Amino acid sequence: MKYLAILAAAAALVLCCHRAELAKADTDPIISNCTGCNLENVDWHGKNLRGAHFAGANLSHANLQNVDLRDARLAGVDFSDADLRGADLRGANLAGCDLRGARLQGARLENARFAGLDLRRGALDQLDSASARAILSSCSGCDFDGANLSGRDLSNIRVAGSNFTDAVLENANLRGAKLAGTDFKRARMRGARLEDSSLAGVDFDRADLSYARFERAHLLGTDARYANLSNAVFDDAALCARDDRGRIDCIDFTGATLRGAALHRIRLCTETSSDRRELRCDELVTPQMLRDLSHSNLEGAAL
Repeated sequence: MKYLAILAAAAALVLCCHRAELAKADTDPIISNCTGCNLENVDWHGKNLRGAHFAGANLSHANLQNVDLRDARLAGVDFSDADLRGADLRGANLAGCDLRGARLQGARLENARFAGLDLRRGALDQLDSASARAILSSCSGCDFDGANLSGRDLSNIRVAGSNFTDAVLENANLRGAKLAGTDFKRARMRGARLEDSSLAGVDFDRADLSYARFERAHLLGTDARYANLSNAVFDDAALCARDDRGRIDCIDFTGATLRGAALHRIRLCTETSSDRRELRCDELVTPQMLRDLSHSNLEGAAL
């Protein structure tokens, strides 16, 4: 046991010295593989780390201002509270990274790979439009809890299965966005533009969607319980679907506020191929069917 303890102490000393050497190096550190390393609080301001391997490493609270991390392998890295201002992350693999509280102003993120990012605590809010769009163009399963993206142009973004709980998206442009399975519980989305968007299976429970625009959007299997949809526009939107057994299911409006909402020419979709990827949405749902199948009180709505 004594021998094992000595070995463990020696290994810890080597790792500590290696970390200190990297942190204090006057020249750019040459690191080909530091997978899983504990590099918390390192200061690599302006270093050249292009193509480095840091998968699973701990870089929380690190100073990475203006660092070159182009094409780096960073999957699963903990960047929480790190300073990444001006960092060049173009082409990097950032899948599964923890960016909570990270400072990202001026970071370059074009062509980086995203999935499962944790961007809570305002990390996304700081990004300029180009960098925010780079993340939101292909970030499935990402966490944007509480993000403030009011008024942003988010048209055609692809964030299926992501989390926008309590996010602020007032007057945001989400036209043509791919948002299937995304969680918008309690989100503030007054005046949001969602025309032509894919919203199948989205959770809008208790969200504020007053004056939002949903023309031609697909909201199949969407949960809009207790949402504020006053004066929202759903004209030509697909709100109902027929399964292969002929059963019809519509958006769930239970307890939703729909006063002043426009629901003209509501569409019913039917699968047209065995792989369930193609939908035909040219049938119209009658107002009474919509009332019966969406569990809604449509008093004050225009149908």
